[in-house]
Amino acid sequence: MYDRVRGVYSMVLVGKYNPLEVEEEIIRWWRENNIIEKVFKMNNGAPIFAFLEGPPTANGYMHVGHARGRVYKDVILRFHGMKGLDVWRRGGWDCLGLPTEIEVEKKLGFTTKKEVEEYGLDKFIKEADKLVDYYIKHWREASERLAVWLDYENAYETRRENYIEHVWWFIKQAYEKGDLVESFKVVPYCPRCETPLSSHEVAQGYEEVEDPSIYVKFPVEGSENIYIVIWTTTPWTLAGNEAVAVHPDEYYVKLKVDNEEWIVAEKLLEKFVNEVNITNYQVLDRFKGLAMAGYRYKHPLIEKVPKHLEHSSPAHTVITAEFVTMEEGTGCVHMAPAHGPEDFEVGLKIGLPIFNPVSTTGYFTHDGGDFSGLYYNEAGRKIIQYLKEENLLIWEGKILHNYPHCWRCGMPLLYLSSRQWFIKVGRIKEIMIRENKKVSWKPAWAGYHRFGDWLENAEDWCISRTKVWGTPLPIWICTNCREKKVVGSKDELLKAEVKPAEIRLLRPWVDHVKFKCPRCGGLMKRDIFVMDTWLDSGMAHTASIDAIYDQELFKKLFPYDFITEAIDQTRGWFYTLIFTSCLLYGQAPYKIVLNQGHVMDAEGKKMSKSKGNVIWAMEAVEKYGADPLRLYLVSKSAPWDNMNFVPKEVEEIIQELNILWNVFSFATTYFEIDHFKPEEIDIYKVKKYLELEDRWIISRINNLVKIFTRKIEELEIHSAARV
Repeated sequence: MYDRVRGVYSMVLVGKYNPLEVEEEIIRWWRENNIIEKVFKMNNGAPIFAFLEGPPTANGYMHVGHARGRVYKDVILRFHGMKGLDVWRRGGWDCLGLPTEIEVEKKLGFTTKKEVEEYGLDKFIKEADKLVDYYIKHWREASERLAVWLDYENAYETRRENYIEHVWWFIKQAYEKGDLVESFKVVPYCPRCETPLSSHEVAQGYEEVEDPSIYVKFPVEGSENIYIVIWTTTPWTLAGNEAVAVHPDEYYVKLKVDNEEWIVAEKLLEKFVNEVNITNYQVLDRFKGLAMAGYRYKHPLIEKVPKHLEHSSPAHTVITAEFVTMEEGTGCVHMAPAHGPEDFEVGLKIGLPIFNPVSTTGYFTHDGGDFSGLYYNEAGRKIIQYLKEENLLIWEGKILHNYPHCWRCGMPLLYLSSRQWFIKVGRIKEIMIRENKKVSWKPAWAGYHRFGDWLENAEDWCISRTKVWGTPLPIWICTNCREKKVVGSKDELLKAEVKPAEIRLLRPWVDHVKFKCPRCGGLMKRDIFVMDTWLDSGMAHTASIDAIYDQELFKKLFPYDFITEAIDQTRGWFYTLIFTSCLLYGQAPYKIVLNQGHVMDAEGKKMSKSKGNVIWAMEAVEKYGADPLRLYLVSKSAPWDNMNFVPKEVEEIIQELNILWNVFSFATTYFEIDHFKPEEIDIYKVKKYLELEDRWIISRINNLVKIFTRKIEELEIHSAARV
């Protein structure tokens, strides 16, 4: 293919352009001449261009959507290296968390946490480690075949102890600053993964689903035929109902239907009667919601869930709340404090029971009475049937709406009350908003509107997870007096009164470490939670470079010049990075952010394994070659736009490259004949011999370089590729 003595630039160009053959020779030449290593060292000592790698999850295979994002990274880093900057390009791998744990469970045939514990956490962790090793090998090979030049030899891994120590250090800092708190709240739970999720995780998993839509009558105590009408799309939560909320300043009406009197909001009356198909009714009275405050009602499931017999006032009463809207339902809102964040806050404020009859696996507990042992949606169906039998169901239908699902396993989430650990957003929110305005976002709307709006509405971050394969929460609690100790390093563990022979910063080893309580002398055990994996990657600005122990490097790199990931990371990595950085340092950790769109199939549909329309990166490279694939991915659309991957269009790119190949082949043929070596020519020495057309060509080339440079600097990579 080429003359090994004279090197790669003396290729013998024969026939049509064959990207696979060309790339095979190029890769060999790179390897034999240590080209990548030389490029990495080329600008040592020059001003630094600091890039922070958004670590791919070491789970699953690289598809063309991933490839597109990695090529963008490589293009920008090569460009700044060619400008003479010393490019910091360390790779990274996100190793811990739900994706790997779920896959290991499937591999071992487990469906419950109990099975994992019976198998042995140490053996389970070993399997998870092996799986991560397997996927890192795949991702590195795929990235290198794509010619994505990152420092993989020194890549950071979130499972390594030096990385975990930095996350622990962050937790200790948050605790000492008063930002980390233990609290009993309603949080979204995945019943399949048996763990809570944070608000930014929930935001990534909404799907359109069909759910029940029912209108239910709540009998008013002290009357024979007066009912408060509520609407719900989650019938299973009726078992946890403790109140009905109405708006104090809105008008409500009492309407006569047959021999009964129903209470609904006046503004929703027409919509309600049309939906439930009632034409024969009479409005008897009109009054403000405030007049209903204190009404007591008989719980519609009190015969089925006897626990409600133990609930005293203010349980099972009408309360007023200004968050009640007149947009849907009846204006009478069913309140289940254990299953709704707003319901929970109101319940705490007025003293409602926080009654949760549903376990974290989605099954009703013994508190669920007749529904005990039923999965929540099956219990919902039984509840509907019972309400129908008791003549309390006015109408049953279906509703299509967006509902949060687990971002990893795809299960619908449940809102359940439980004890969790949170990082408060209050003190940090204004800092994040201020710092975000200093960041250069491409496109601007993604950062200043989409992300800016997210920051404005940021909530406390639930960081605790009830899983195994994760960074352990470094908090020890006294079994006697509940005194807490937050550990920030491995060295602190070595001072524990009880510790295993081998100390590792993962479960189950860290679970065996116990301290003596400094307050009462009791035994302090680790709170069993692990942490949100987004906290791991969110500490990459510090942990990826071992900043606690290498402050000089941190000062050189922080804040990082450039990061880029998919646009949904405005709810993920971009957010957790700025959150942790603002808590620790009071500033954003990045200067420039490029948002990437998603790659769809040829028909514009989302790629998924279940649909069978995923195009894997390695398969695409083996079919088309890396260069045609790279050029196609960066040239078809603006980086932040979604693009449809059309195989025929990649083949057209190959044809376009073949034209360049033929031009170069033609020229080099005559170079060989005339023994002409263009790399040895100094243009300034031959300038006086140039003809007008020569000068025109040089002018065009320099103009192209100028335009290309401007477009790349503006992150208009697609425009640069089309110049």
